[in-house]
This record gives sequence, C-alpha cells and structure tokens, in this order.
Amino acid sequence: MADQFPGSTKMVLSPAAQAVLDKYISRGLSAAVYSLADQVLPYEPEPDGNGIKWIKWFCNVLRFKERRKIRNEILLIAAALEIRS
Repeated sequence: MADQFPGSTKMVLSPAAQAVLDKYISRGLSAAVYSLADQVLPYEPEPDGNGIKWIKWFCNVLRFKERRKIRNEILLIAAALEIRS
C-alpha cells in the first residue's frame, strides 16, 4: 500500500493508545472499548486484607474508587456495543 502522505512524520502512539488501537484492529470496537477500560484501571481482584498490596490499595482508595467508576462506565459502553454487533 502506498504512503498517502510521503515525507510526513508517522505519528507514534502512546503504549495505552496503541493497545486500544491493536484491539480495535484485531477484534473490533467493543474489544477496543474494553481495552480502554483496562487503561483507566486494569482489572485486579479486591485486596484480601494481607500484606503490602492491601496497604497500597488503602492509601489510594479515593483515586481507586473514581477510576473504578470511570472503568465501569466504559465497560457499560463496551457491553452495549458488543450486544449490538
């Protein structure tokens, strides 16, 4: 395929944007939106109350809750797209 813009600089995406684009190309729009949700807050099970993981979670609880809310809203969009496709 010929380069439509010869001599132009190729845009380099951030790793997060590239992950979403790769999902879109390989699996479609709903997969890309799921990938977007993982960029906001990767899925991790709730801490079990033991060790450093719990302490780290506790120190970031407000940010964690906000990011989880955003992630859940994005997941609703992905689920709706998946149902329609």
